[in-house]
Amino acid sequence: MREHIYTVGLTGGIGSGKTTFASMLEKRGAAVYYADTRAKSLMVENAALITAIKNLFGEQAYDEQGNINRAYISSRMFSDKGLLLQMNAIVHPAVYADFEHWRLCQEAPYVILESAILYESSGDERCDVTVTVSIPLEERINRTMMRDGVSREAVISRINSQMSDAERENRANIVVRAATWEEKESEATRLDSYFRSEALK
Repeated sequence: MREHIYTVGLTGGIGSGKTTFASMLEKRGAAVYYADTRAKSLMVENAALITAIKNLFGEQAYDEQGNINRAYISSRMFSDKGLLLQMNAIVHPAVYADFEHWRLCQEAPYVILESAILYESSGDERCDVTVTVSIPLEERINRTMMRDGVSREAVISRINSQMSDAERENRANIVVRAATWEEKESEATRLDSYFRSEALK
């Protein structure tokens, strides 16, 4: 188990292609922790987390098969921002405890913490460098509409609920503005080389 491993924080708004970019770096040898996906798993696997969520939202938070009732929880949090803050205070520590154990077990030259809410959850404090993927707003809207089969209004509402691109760009050490697949591949090759060299220092 390694004492420290060079850690890249990777984020971006909905439809920006951050997960695609993370997978490109993963193919080049990086170990990637997909925080949003892992959080969903922990909410049905971690007994302490399940208990805490039930204490906050009631038994209705899970169905009889143990699946989390996302529609119910989302509706509750939408109408009560205080519940959202309490939910985050429960989930974020569990995710980051899981991440810390995971990253110390990796043998890759560097690891990536991929998260839509990297800055909002203070995940950037665990990273040596942070990267945000940023593409034009209209492209983000169109991509998300096609990917999720939702209306333009629904996408805009989700975008407005997130940190702005400008703030993410201001806080990031590196901004990736590659919109096309080819541009992202080129940036992935360049940054993979950079992260590997930084990890050796």
